[in-house]
Amino acid sequence: MSLASFDPVDVLGYLGAACVLGAFSVRRVSLLRSISIVGNITFICYAALSGANPVLFMNAALLLLNIYRLSQQVLEARAVSSGAKSPSCAA
Repeated sequence: MSLASFDPVDVLGYLGAACVLGAFSVRRVSLLRSISIVGNITFICYAALSGANPVLFMNAALLLLNIYRLSQQVLEARAVSSGAKSPSCAA
């Protein structure tokens, strides 16, 4: 790859791919979700600039899901640390 054929938009695609790879390599779910959110945002920017609508729609949906799940996890962790019952444990 020469510098003349360098496409800055591709950098976003490679960065998003690196985030996906990084998310698969961590053990903590909260860190996985955080890395995935960064990857989703990166892929949304890449898809918007390159016209890849399926990639854009999939990552927009995954972004919402990752934000929702991470917020659930944060709320449950706060509930556990304060001694309150977790919403998922309520009968």
